Amino acid sequence: MSEPIAVLHDQLRASEQSVVHLLAARPDLTQPLPADLLDLAARSLSPASTLVAIATLDDELLLVASAMAADACDLLPQHLSGPEPVDELRSLGLIIGEKLSPQVLRALGSHPLGLAPRRPGDLDEETTRARLEHLDDDSRELLERLSAGNPMGSFRHGIPASGFLRDLVRTGLLVVIDDNHLLAPRPTVLMVRGGLLGPLLPTPPRPAVTTPPQALDKHALASLAAWLVDGGVHAKYPPRISALLADAVNADRWVRMVHAREDGSVQIDVVRVLLVAQGSAHTVRRAGRRLTVPLPRIVSLELLEPVLINGLAVD
Repeated sequence: MSEPIAVLHDQLRASEQSVVHLLAARPDLTQPLPADLLDLAARSLSPASTLVAIATLDDELLLVASAMAADACDLLPQHLSGPEPVDELRSLGLIIGEKLSPQVLRALGSHPLGLAPRRPGDLDEETTRARLEHLDDDSRELLERLSAGNPMGSFRHGIPASGFLRDLVRTGLLVVIDDNHLLAPRPTVLMVRGGLLGPLLPTPPRPAVTTPPQALDKHALASLAAWLVDGGVHAKYPPRISALLADAVNADRWVRMVHAREDGSVQIDVVRVLLVAQGSAHTVRRAGRRLTVPLPRIVSLELLEPVLINGLAVD
């Protein structure tokens, strides 16, 4: 028995109510019913069930889990910094003891919230701010790109020996990982973002309704009938999007997704796809906010490559 399974088993044994809560919150664990608590603990920690559990978290719990994975809980909003969200994640079997389960860490990726791990040589906040103030346009553009998602930048032909890139490395705003990769350290990314975990922006207001709801419902029902006669989801849902979603899940890639919102407007989001289930793509934005999009509403998908720095002028 692995240590995480043993610890979760002990957590479940401590309270009958914890078992009831876990099964109610994660109904996939009831099909079929587990043979015993050890079986329940093992199935709760399976990669497939863990992905389903993460996909059903609300935005705030997902942000807390992502912040724990990124070792960035000190940056959480005050109302999320208490013990309640952690206790809830523990009751869902996503925290084992005091740490996220290995399956959750794997699902949230190598750079959760787009943040690199803390490093002994990281600059302090004051030094980072001072060095960012004197950047040229090319340097700032590159750091903004690296701070928007994956903080790792790659080169096809090696890192240039001179130019603004080497200046960024010399000042500690970038770190050389190997001959073909640079990393934007955590202090650089956070300072470029203004000290935020991500773009925690309020949801824009819905547009004013100018057509009576009854008329919209009548039109929608008529359109739905014609759509179903024409073949429904299977005829309208492009196979290419299905293949791209599968690639994004399997390769742990960020994607740019264009999708229709409930109000009929079109929105563009950069997300990681956790899984595709029950007719929807379950994704997470860079800031740890969950986004579930019904498959027929996805207009287009683009797999994003890691930031390729060779495309910028380096001299």
